[in-house]
Amino acid sequence: MADPVRVSRAVLFVALVCACTQPRERPATAEVAPAVAAPPAEPSPPEDPAAADRVRDLAFAFDPEACVAEGEALLRGRPDDGRLRAWTLACVADSGRRLEAEALAEQLRTERPDDPWAEFARVAIGLVDPETPDRAALLATEALTPRLDDHPDILRLRARGLLGFERTDDAMALADAHPEVLQPARARGLLQRARDQLPAALAEAEKIQGVAAIEVALATAQALAQAERPADALTWIAKAVEASPGSVRLRQQRWKLLRAAPERSDDERREAIVQDIDALLALRGQQPSALLAAADALREHGQLERADDLERRIAAEFEASPAHELLLYRRIAAGLGPDGKPKPEQRPAIDAFLARPRLHDPSLREEVALLRFELLRADPAASADDLLAAVEFMRLAGRIDLNSPHSHGPIALAERGVHLARAEALVREGPAAFDRLVAELAAAGMPDEMRDIIRRDMFGVNYDALGVVLLATGRSAEAEAALLQSQEVSPGYPESLARLAALARGRGDMDAAEGYLAAGFELELFQRANPCKLMLAQIYREEHGDLRGYEKYLDKIRARAKELRRAKVIAARAASPAPAPAFALERLDGAMITNDALRGKIAVIKFWFTTCKPCIDELPAFEKLIEDYARDRDVEILTIHYGGEKTEVARWMREHKHRFPVLLDGGFCQKAGVEVFPTFWVLDREGRLAYTLPGASENLREEFGWRIESLRG
Repeated sequence: MADPVRVSRAVLFVALVCACTQPRERPATAEVAPAVAAPPAEPSPPEDPAAADRVRDLAFAFDPEACVAEGEALLRGRPDDGRLRAWTLACVADSGRRLEAEALAEQLRTERPDDPWAEFARVAIGLVDPETPDRAALLATEALTPRLDDHPDILRLRARGLLGFERTDDAMALADAHPEVLQPARARGLLQRARDQLPAALAEAEKIQGVAAIEVALATAQALAQAERPADALTWIAKAVEASPGSVRLRQQRWKLLRAAPERSDDERREAIVQDIDALLALRGQQPSALLAAADALREHGQLERADDLERRIAAEFEASPAHELLLYRRIAAGLGPDGKPKPEQRPAIDAFLARPRLHDPSLREEVALLRFELLRADPAASADDLLAAVEFMRLAGRIDLNSPHSHGPIALAERGVHLARAEALVREGPAAFDRLVAELAAAGMPDEMRDIIRRDMFGVNYDALGVVLLATGRSAEAEAALLQSQEVSPGYPESLARLAALARGRGDMDAAEGYLAAGFELELFQRANPCKLMLAQIYREEHGDLRGYEKYLDKIRARAKELRRAKVIAARAASPAPAPAFALERLDGAMITNDALRGKIAVIKFWFTTCKPCIDELPAFEKLIEDYARDRDVEILTIHYGGEKTEVARWMREHKHRFPVLLDGGFCQKAGVEVFPTFWVLDREGRLAYTLPGASENLREEFGWRIESLRG
């Protein structure tokens, strides 16, 4: 159940991916009653494939509540049917009761360790929702598929997971290998490639029959909406709703499309949406998820009193439901400070949330556990045991943010000088947890460059935490080695730089201290002060009594910081540059450009697309760079646009008044292995890749100038 006000505390990458289902201990507050566990009964009849098929079809119809009711009813007569239990548990998770489903799946695996359907339950829980597939579950499908002899269920789930992570080529290869089972997956794969293959995708979608047509209709509606064909999108979503009228998810998608329907007036849109809300409530007026979806939509359309009534009803009649849990979370999130931090007066609400007899959503549990930790960390009166308990809870609940239990939590303990042995143990658990996460990200198709950035960031913070804990135990030499390791894996991490500066200053080596602080001085940090800047001001004040003359002193630091950054930029030049992949691409004006035409010049190539926010945000600096070298015959700066139609890109360029050169990739990005946007190539005069830079650049104009000048010789 998506929530627009949810506060994201995860590292950037996990915003793109969902939480993992690696088996782990459960906090005591997440007690689970075995609602779908096999009850004591007489020996059950043989497994009935039709019963499991029925529940599976309801799962693929986006109607998890009906699926749970049907599955539980069927299980009363067939409690030992592993496949039936697995699909029922998947629907329990999809209905919002994720933690309950996971606990029951783990119980099933304990009871039946040799039954592949017990493992399938965990996989199905992670992949039943196509919009939030689970990395660990996708990884598990690889080994489970042969164990289940390529059963259609595991093939469909694996294809769904691959498509969910946009591993389209892998999903299409799987569909080609099993065409009789995965024709719907093939249709969805074509829809994901709809930039270039929308007509073929629509033709394939029309062929799909049965319950699989619901999933394909939803995907088709979404693809048509992205292609700015709202009327056609509404036609397709109507097919899906007609086939599964009780589905909250499908209704919400229809409301979203109706809000954007250009051929209707505001009043017509509002009337159509309210009528559809009423139709859903007539069918599912006793279902908390339907009540909450209706309340959200009504609030958006100004019917506040009716929305309030529905929310009050959820609280009164469905207090233990996932919908009420989400409402409670929203109240907490609404009370956070402008920096996203909790306020002391929110402590009772946060504690009450985590003390609920049953929690449902692991991501909400993790978010609120982090809020509690932040409150205790900021409260000097909080006891050492309470602080440790909060860190331990984050460790058990943590799925998205692994640095909080394995790095930030131990730092908080070390800063108070409490539970140091446990703090060190938690820090040293971190690398194994990080490596598991990176393996899951690889299975989810994340590009190598992004995984490397994520791994370095996590390990940089973790080594810094180890340094803090070791300092607190008096092991200064080991601590300094850990802090240096932090800089080795994550150069420029300001916290470890500031700590290294403090150690150098303690030895009387002020030049080394200033060098460390200069290396981290220029960084702008999100919602927190730069510790290197703070320490510089502190040092200057201690040595001079006040801050008079401080700005002149900072000029020296800025010059040193710039030189350090320049050296770092130039050091990234490839020692043995490889030839850039050959291309012959069309420019927007119709001319063809080849990489051979760039030989003899230093070339900067930006890979981007018009809906890539980081790509667009840096365009002003990029255009300044183009201006800097506009009259330099030795330098060529151009861009390659990923995907899209020529007319669409040209229109966007006109509307935004951009004139920089754009080539259409024509599939070149995929062939060249460019998966992160923006990505920059800097080619030397021989057409070799001197610099390859995935991701946006904070100092684009200056640093690309340094790279260009380094290739002049």
